[in-house]
Amino acid sequence: MDKKTILSQKLPSAAELMKDGARILNWNATPKEYDDVRRIVRRAVNLAVLHKVPLNGELLAQDLIAVHCNTCPLNFWHLLISSDDTFTHDVLGIGIHIDRTNAQLRDGWLPRTRKNLA
Repeated sequence: MDKKTILSQKLPSAAELMKDGARILNWNATPKEYDDVRRIVRRAVNLAVLHKVPLNGELLAQDLIAVHCNTCPLNFWHLLISSDDTFTHDVLGIGIHIDRTNAQLRDGWLPRTRKNLA
């Protein structure tokens, strides 16, 4: 496909994007939060290499920001400095339980390093 064809394609409307429970997600994290997520992804990749576990760092970053900005604010600093057990629980748990159409966490699962909103 050439550039002209790509640019002339009709984009789906918001209503089309949101059918079947999907919604347009908020990605408005602060620059500091994006920096923290980069550090979290670096730590996760290092652990994955150490334990010979496949990990998609880009997808992890998207999942963390999506959950943080849309459904369950996370304390990125606490996640970054947490024990390997808590870190793995939250990082893998988000990847397992996120519904990527709406950033909801399924099955009542919650990360340990979520912000206390009370």
